[in-house]
Amino acid sequence: MTAKDCTWQVDQRKLLDISKTALVRKVSHVMIDLETWSLRPDASIAEFAIVCLDSKFKVLHTFDCLIEGSSFNFGHYDQDTAEWHRANTTLHQRIKAGEYSWNIVRLLQTLNELLSVLPSATLIWCNGTDFDIPILRNMAIAYDTTLKFPSYRNVRDLRTFIAIATSLGWTMDAELEVVTHQALDDCLRQSAILLSVMNYLSYLAGGKHDASITPKPPIHS
Repeated sequence: MTAKDCTWQVDQRKLLDISKTALVRKVSHVMIDLETWSLRPDASIAEFAIVCLDSKFKVLHTFDCLIEGSSFNFGHYDQDTAEWHRANTTLHQRIKAGEYSWNIVRLLQTLNELLSVLPSATLIWCNGTDFDIPILRNMAIAYDTTLKFPSYRNVRDLRTFIAIATSLGWTMDAELEVVTHQALDDCLRQSAILLSVMNYLSYLAGGKHDASITPKPPIHS
């Protein structure tokens, strides 16, 4: 891996841009992150982000959006979680300011169009398989659709990956520990962590390792 693999670019806000080009054939990993109004598996989704990566973990495409009327869509809305966001994140301010948003049905339909053209071996990553993916699947069911992930075997849990790497001596850079609870920021941060862990595991396996490489995701505004 080289330093260029750690260049994180925030692309245009068009989810299907990549699926309409030959670039989609280069996708090997997809990172998904949500912000929600509840911690339950049937939570209402407030924000969605996705990052597509190639086999060397270089960012190919990113997309993020708030969800229109998310507190009124199907899904559990927890007042305590909403108050937590008010006190600890910028979610309420961004909604009030009219930040870019999509209707949940449009998002689910368009996400499915992208998932349906991804290579069959594409790995779908998230920060714990009991949160983001189940919430997306439950939201899809509520709107009479099914998410077309390349395979049910392809979902991967970043937290477990981190725990295994840590037990083998990997340590997380302090800047990668900062969670902003802005979906794209956190999605890029998790992608950077994935690259760092894979770089370390490559080193343990006898591959090349550049200790000076510390991928740092940008702060998205």
